[in-house]
Amino acid sequence: MGTTGAGDTPGGDTAPPRRWGPERQRWLASNPLWRWRIATSREAREVEDMIRAPRGRVRAWEMGEAVPTGAEFRRLAALTGIGDLAARWAEWMRARPGTGERAPPAT
Repeated sequence: MGTTGAGDTPGGDTAPPRRWGPERQRWLASNPLWRWRIATSREAREVEDMIRAPRGRVRAWEMGEAVPTGAEFRRLAALTGIGDLAARWAEWMRARPGTGERAPPAT
């Protein structure tokens, strides 16, 4: 297992960047993959290596800039143990600030 570092999580160490408002920060912090990585002390590069994804892919997913493909979702679900990952991801994307829905709580 790795440790988290600057640029490893959505925008910084263990919290989204402060340059975004609190609503966007809460949304980023509620990403299911990011939450799993923080809980398990996994680095983005480590996850990319484990699921054979190109560099920068995890960051793009966690920032809402891209969405995993079906095969990537299957590999991520197997890695994280989150069986309904694609459904959770879709819910997370729908809650993106500015879409009219509220971000899920970042418990």
